[in-house]
Amino acid sequence: MINIKLRMSIEQIIFNLLNKNAHTWVRYWQQKEMSGLTMPGEYIEIRTFFLSGIELSDFLEAGFKINKIQSQKIDADAYCDILLNKTD
Repeated sequence: MINIKLRMSIEQIIFNLLNKNAHTWVRYWQQKEMSGLTMPGEYIEIRTFFLSGIELSDFLEAGFKINKIQSQKIDADAYCDILLNKTD
């Protein structure tokens, strides 16, 4: 028996993430040209209270790399900011 795992589209991965937590914020964009230190490619910014390894692995399997993970506290709320990118 052959085990075939289909890769999800980035839209489906983002939808699944947002569907699990209404308090998650996601920004996805494609950078066409080099601008300052930003290289051309695809970028995803995520702000959430908690991101499990399973959800993060979906992004990694889609070819994205972790650029930055940073915790942040604003008043009484704590967040986790994650920047992923896939450069050409």
